[in-house]
Amino acid sequence: MDIEELRDSYRIVTADAYRIKRLPPEAVICMIEGEYATRALVRHRRRYTYDGITHIAPPTIEELMYFMTKRKKGVAPC
Repeated sequence: MDIEELRDSYRIVTADAYRIKRLPPEAVICMIEGEYATRALVRHRRRYTYDGITHIAPPTIEELMYFMTKRKKGVAPC
């Protein structure tokens, strides 16, 4: 798998926490709640609908590493 295929497999979703929690649980890799918004790394599937989600974007390599590291270390509620 090359980097572009890896980036195409995930999305960074920014929205209110309750909207992210409405996504299929198996899709959410890691979710970090902030003061103003919640960000999550999500496995992207074309069949998912992102109704009401504020912002959806392919992750940068840095974002992928950040969320995967948080998940592995158990630092964030992932």
